[in-house]
Amino acid sequence: MTTTASPVPATVNRMRNVLFNAGMAVVLSCGYLFGAFAPIDRFISDLNFSTYSLTPKNDLLLVNIDSRSLKKLNKWPWSRAYHAALIAKLVDAGADTIAFDIDFSSESSENADGALAQAIQDARGRIVLAAFFHASKHDSNVVFEPQLPLPVLQQHAQVGFVNTIADPDGRLRSYRQVDDRFPGAPTTMVAIMAQRLEVAPNSFYVDYGIDMSAIPRLSYVDVLTGNFDPAMVRERKVLVGAAALELGDRFAVPRYGFLYGAEIQALAYQSLVLNRTITKLPNGITLLGIIGVLLLCRWLIRGSSMQEFAVAIIIIIVILGTSVLLQRWAALNLEAAPLIVTVLACVIATIAGDAERHARDSIRHWNAAQRQRQLIERVFSDSSDGILICDESGIVQIANAEFSRLMETETAAILARPIQAFLPGLNPALLKDFGDTFRLPTSSTELTITTPSGKELALLLTITIIGRTDVHARRRNGIADEPGAFVITVRDESKRRAIERDRERVLQELKATTAAKSAFLARMSHELRTPLSAIIGFSEMIRDQRLGAIGNEGYLAYASDIHDGGRRLLALVNDVLDVVRIEANEFTVRPDIIDLQRLLAQCAEALLSESDSIRKSAEVYVDSSVAALEADPRVLAKAIKNLLSNAVKFTKPDGSIIIRAYLHDDGWVAISVEDDGVGMDEATRASVLAAFAQGNGGLNRSHEGAGLGLYIANRLVELHGGHVDISSELSVGTTVTLKLPQALLVTTDAYAAI
Repeated sequence: MTTTASPVPATVNRMRNVLFNAGMAVVLSCGYLFGAFAPIDRFISDLNFSTYSLTPKNDLLLVNIDSRSLKKLNKWPWSRAYHAALIAKLVDAGADTIAFDIDFSSESSENADGALAQAIQDARGRIVLAAFFHASKHDSNVVFEPQLPLPVLQQHAQVGFVNTIADPDGRLRSYRQVDDRFPGAPTTMVAIMAQRLEVAPNSFYVDYGIDMSAIPRLSYVDVLTGNFDPAMVRERKVLVGAAALELGDRFAVPRYGFLYGAEIQALAYQSLVLNRTITKLPNGITLLGIIGVLLLCRWLIRGSSMQEFAVAIIIIIVILGTSVLLQRWAALNLEAAPLIVTVLACVIATIAGDAERHARDSIRHWNAAQRQRQLIERVFSDSSDGILICDESGIVQIANAEFSRLMETETAAILARPIQAFLPGLNPALLKDFGDTFRLPTSSTELTITTPSGKELALLLTITIIGRTDVHARRRNGIADEPGAFVITVRDESKRRAIERDRERVLQELKATTAAKSAFLARMSHELRTPLSAIIGFSEMIRDQRLGAIGNEGYLAYASDIHDGGRRLLALVNDVLDVVRIEANEFTVRPDIIDLQRLLAQCAEALLSESDSIRKSAEVYVDSSVAALEADPRVLAKAIKNLLSNAVKFTKPDGSIIIRAYLHDDGWVAISVEDDGVGMDEATRASVLAAFAQGNGGLNRSHEGAGLGLYIANRLVELHGGHVDISSELSVGTTVTLKLPQALLVTTDAYAAI
């Protein structure tokens, strides 16, 4: 029986998957929005800087306050007269802009400050001075206070702030043109140097992929002493700042490890002028990316095989590659960490799901094994056959209740005893050497025993060897035997054998009765035919007045009735004899070539010549494809006459009968007899082919007959390998079709040659 699984579990599983995926998307999105993946993102972004190297724009010069300059120019801080002289040298060399990443917020000597102020004035607006915000506490609140250059120095200079704030891991990555993190949102030094690029974002990541070593540098002391090539300065922006360990001012950065403040300002400037201001993709795009990667992974990664893991690795590689390409070519920062974590989360979820399924399968298999074990125990204990298990030496180890019942002994009294104590006729050779007596793993033998109560049992034993295979081969090779056991199934055959004996006796009696019945019918039919022949012959002579006229017309009518009754009775006797011969398989078929048109016409003419059928008509149609058959003409004619007899009997007084012979669509040779008589219902059609069956079997039926016509016709056709089909409808008519094998057809050429 085929069962259809309920759709409910599939719907529940789909809903569960949808809710699980939605939950994962929410958790991952919240983790991203709350910065849980930021450390990984910073690490990936820093690695991306190592994958490319960009050439800086050749319009910036670094003047380093290096260790050599510190040694040459005495102890730091230097006199501001040095800076004044430096400005003069740079202006004379044609510098475009001169920016000092130096704190000028405190006063020094009056002469030095004045000299620097004059140098700044002489530079005619080319000077940019650094300013800082200093954090201080006021009433437990952090307040940022600006540290600006001295007023005298600010008069003819631009002021740009140089504060930088590191990320939580201590590395400097971002920069601003206008530092809106501080009061007043001051402009930064880099923005002033780059002339505040409106097309660039205010806040951006410094591109540390720019080659720092390609930015030209001069030592402060070399510029101060004039020991430099003025061409290096001409029309360039000059950034003066610390580049010595003694001065500190070092910050952790990606790729380079540590850079001095002036160097970071230089890279920020290059990021602006090279349009390399790296910006992060909007949060919305990243959230959509999380959802997209989640759905992709849940679709592609459905198991914990190596193939699925390879797919996950490929997706991660694609994400990392996309991150590198976007940062390198579009100056966009793709936050790859949440996408990678999404892939890993899907892998972990898949592994967890597989582990859960395996756990469920293990529990299910364990439960199935337990049920199977319990079922085996129940089958063993409740079996209708006796079952016992003994070891190689024939000692009983286990016995079920049925065996105990057969032996009329308690189970405890059977265990640990030799099997011969209960089955004394069992061949002992079986228990001495596996395979010497029973060559197959399972063998059967019969045994008769007598129980303690004196009851004789006929037992069928099925003996199975378990735990041992190819014993002789192992012994030939000198391999030690493994422990084995016998499973012996004992079935009580006493009742079955008694039933078989009774059945055999009944069958013999039935055969004898049938033979006697057949002999009686044959004898009686023979005895009836002799006087019937005399009755028919003498009544015909009287009816025809062959020996002279009979004076009384009533005698003639009586003689006609006697003649007709005798003929009907003779036909019945002949039918009974045919049935007996058919049932006894004594009806012999003698095939011959038959002209089907002639045979059917003769059968129709013979039956319609009856006095009560003269108003009925019969038409014969024979298709040329079935003009000749190889069959027994006598047998086939009898079958057809039986069909025609029924048709004539049940057709209306002026009705018509159609006889057709043709090749049926299903390949059979069909001979059909169609009448327009009373017809039959479905129940009658199902029974009329049985012997002595009639459409109307009551005493008040309107037609005579013993109900053998269709039965005999069907059996005669079966002798030729065919069968009878019946189609009928009440008050419409009946069509009975004899179907014969196509192999009986005789070809036109063969028939013409006869």
